[in-house]
Amino acid sequence: MANVVNRHTKQRLYSVNTPDFPPEDWLINPDLSGVADVSWKYVKIDGNSVVEMTRKEKNDVDAAELTQYKKDKILAMKERVSLHLLTKEDRDFTTFESLVDAALSKKDVDDVEYPRTISTDSLEAR
Repeated sequence: MANVVNRHTKQRLYSVNTPDFPPEDWLINPDLSGVADVSWKYVKIDGNSVVEMTRKEKNDVDAAELTQYKKDKILAMKERVSLHLLTKEDRDFTTFESLVDAALSKKDVDDVEYPRTISTDSLEAR
């Protein structure tokens, strides 16, 4: 029985039948002592070793996660507002939807400025 780590996905499996895991795709019984105290998202496969990422690589992982988190939040907000406004037949959703779509099309979500509050006063007057 062996412990294995997938070279492509970093998936870890314990106590497996070694012949079922080809070495071109799996590290067999890799030494993990150097990454024992490292979050698994901050490790990488380097040749036949599992090593800790550099500070820049860790920052890149964190930035990608943050960007995805922001996109998910924007989509959730868009869905909530859509459901709310679509229940009121006299609401004009075009402006808000275009703002959110423009925000999502930005390469970097951090560059988008959002209003602190969304006023519905102009919508109430219709």
